[in-house]
Amino acid sequence: MARFVTLYSGSSGNSVYVGGRDEGILVDIGVSCRKTMKALDESGIDVDSIKAIFITHEHSDHISGLQVFLSKHKVPVYAAPEVANYLADSGKLPADTQLRCVEASPVCVAGMMLESFDTPHDSLHSIGFKVHTSDGRKIGIATDLGHLPDRIMNILYGCDLVMIESNYDPEMLEYGPYPYVLKRRIFGRTGHLSNHECAVALPSLIAAGTTRLVLAHLSKENNTPEVARAAAYSSLCAGGFKEGSDYLLDVAPRFSAGNMMVF
Repeated sequence: MARFVTLYSGSSGNSVYVGGRDEGILVDIGVSCRKTMKALDESGIDVDSIKAIFITHEHSDHISGLQVFLSKHKVPVYAAPEVANYLADSGKLPADTQLRCVEASPVCVAGMMLESFDTPHDSLHSIGFKVHTSDGRKIGIATDLGHLPDRIMNILYGCDLVMIESNYDPEMLEYGPYPYVLKRRIFGRTGHLSNHECAVALPSLIAAGTTRLVLAHLSKENNTPEVARAAAYSSLCAGGFKEGSDYLLDVAPRFSAGNMMVF
């Protein structure tokens, strides 16, 4: 059976575990190795079961714990070519790291197949992942999205579980403390996805077969779990879907592991 858990999620750092009973992978490792190890332990995950780390992009909240973790646990790192080159050239990896580029072809690791897709975000090259588990489950991971184009929705349709960004409440961002330039960046087409934009997409995901939703990468300053969840719930109710029977909805915690989903 597939296993999925967010180890921590938000503007302070991001990491997700995806796997089966005996082995799996991490997607990103954006806080310290020590805190990541604590989250793994709390989730009942043996660090030796991790067979690779996949990086969505090079921003610090996705790679901060990478170097120290790899110094202790030698696993391959997968990233888009531009991000792989950045990691190699910036001294952010131990010298003996197995660094592999994610390109057009799927990658098979830990009994799973991973397909990558480009996400619209202001980085060297930002990607999301569609994970196919050995027992036929499909998991979509889509964060750091300035907007949600049809091509990404088409990839996510039919996934059993989708983790999707619900980064900010537009009014909280508009009237909050961030400087104008940063607000414009977050609002922009290569910034982050708002609660509203996320919520609008959810009914069509449920209609296409998704039964588990995880709202992720919430802003610390411009969102709260309650506000994000309310936006999603309202949209799903308007679409005629009932929580508990048609879908399960979680919000990924910022500093601790979320609920382990086994399905």
